[in-house]
Amino acid sequence: MDHFEIAKRGEEAPLIETTFQRRLADEQLLHEHEQHLEVELNTERHDGDVHEKSISNRI
Repeated sequence: MDHFEIAKRGEEAPLIETTFQRRLADEQLLHEHEQHLEVELNTERHDGDVHEKSISNRI
């Protein structure tokens, strides 16, 4: 491997690390958003189930 290739790889390493950290942060935000949506959906389902149960208990 010549000196040019070594220098080129040395310059790319910080760029790769920066890109990796940015993608990691983006994926974490996406994961948190998806979890929040899942909690909302489960809450809505639970509320609907409780309402349905109260109606069926009256019968």
